[in-house]
Amino acid sequence: MNDELLIKSNYFNFKINTHLNQKKQDLIGKIKNGGLSKQFFKRQQFLLQKSVDGTITAKEQEEALQMIPISSNWDLTRIKWILQLADLRKTTLEAVRISLSIAPSENVYP
Repeated sequence: MNDELLIKSNYFNFKINTHLNQKKQDLIGKIKNGGLSKQFFKRQQFLLQKSVDGTITAKEQEEALQMIPISSNWDLTRIKWILQLADLRKTTLEAVRISLSIAPSENVYP
C-alpha cells in the first residue's frame, strides 16, 4: 500500500513540476519576446529627445502624449509577468531581471 501511495505521490509531484516548468517557460517567452515594436520604441525615443531639446512641434507633442499610455501599459504588464515568474521561482524581482538579462533603460530624461 505504501508503494502505491508513493508512486501516486511521485506522479502527482511530477505533474505539478511539469505544469510549473511550462508556466515559467510561457512567462519567460512573454517577457522576452513580447512588447512594443522597434519602430514604436525608436519613434518614442526620437520624440522624447526632441522634447528634451525643446524642438518638438505641437503635432509631435500630441503624438508623444498618445504613446505614453501604450508604453506604460506594456511596462505594467511585463512587470506583472516578471513578478509572477519571481514568485514561481521563489526568488526576487532583481534575480529574475538579472537571469533574463533585462537591463534598465539607458535613456533617462530630466
